[in-house]
Amino acid sequence: MSDFVSVPLRRSLVVGITFFALVMSLGQALAGDSGSSNDNGTITGVVNANAPTINVADIRNTGNTTVTGTQLDVLSNYRFYLDVTESNGWASLRNVYVQLWFDLGTDTTTFATATAANNYRINVTYDNSAAQSSPTAGQWSVKAGNVALGAVVMNEIVASQEYAFQITFQLDAQIHQAQLPSAARNGGYSNAYSWNGQFTARDANGNLVTRQSDATSGDYYEFGVFQHTSVTLGGQNWAAGGVAPGASSQTGTVTVTHTSNANYKLHVYANGNLVSGTNTIAIGNVLALAAADLSDDLSSNTAFPGTGSGNPIYLMGSGATFHAFAPNTNSTATVVQFQINVPLGTPVGTYTATLVMTVQQQAPPTP
Repeated sequence: MSDFVSVPLRRSLVVGITFFALVMSLGQALAGDSGSSNDNGTITGVVNANAPTINVADIRNTGNTTVTGTQLDVLSNYRFYLDVTESNGWASLRNVYVQLWFDLGTDTTTFATATAANNYRINVTYDNSAAQSSPTAGQWSVKAGNVALGAVVMNEIVASQEYAFQITFQLDAQIHQAQLPSAARNGGYSNAYSWNGQFTARDANGNLVTRQSDATSGDYYEFGVFQHTSVTLGGQNWAAGGVAPGASSQTGTVTVTHTSNANYKLHVYANGNLVSGTNTIAIGNVLALAAADLSDDLSSNTAFPGTGSGNPIYLMGSGATFHAFAPNTNSTATVVQFQINVPLGTPVGTYTATLVMTVQQQAPPTP
């Protein structure tokens, strides 16, 4: 009896175990219905270099007071004042530009479109193309314009990042005259016939930052330039030497150096007739010679029409017109020579007269 019962039990256990194994195996084979898949991508962030910062920019007198909004004198000391930060390290800074230009009566004129002449446009540049980690005075120079640089004083604010500069300069004698700014300057360049200014910094990454107005007041950089003229004789006397009555004699030449920072006339007049004691030779016997200088406006030998300032001979310009302002030079030299015609019967003697050379500048335009 026991043998009969035990056999089926063993079979049922075997069958049960076999069935369980098959079910488990089948379950693994069907697992693809709830599977997964994947792909991948990248996340990217670009870190750009910080642009340089012009913290302070100004034009000041030697007392450290701003002169923007005023008129400047040529041949006088002023200072460009700058405070610049390069947070990427000073070696990343490439240039700082101080750019000034005369607007010729149009406020929309830019440095790029201004007349490219040395008395109309100025560019003072800091050059760090060598990527130095701190500045030196020798890196500042004049790239354009008739302006002379003096001492460059530097102060380190943050080592290798922020520096302040005081750059002494003088405008040369023929920097164009400009009007005193009178209109409000906080909305842009707004004074015709003035000088405008801007300060620009450029780094190695191509960032370009320009400041055209004061960081505190918001006033745009505009200023005027006072009128200026001068005249100097290279020799004080025109000597004709000995000449007989009825003959003529030419004097030596004298180089007249003159400056004007706007259109002008150069003329000469005689205070009186040629005099020797009580004897005279009328000033109408003295002629300015056209051949002395072919670059002046004297086209023919011209006699003095009379004495006094109302009877000049015009060497540059004429009674009705002004000679064009020199756009590039610091001065102009004109060679002047005279001829004396001695009338028959003139007594022997040494005859002299005083000649006055004058530069007369055209009145400034009305804004």
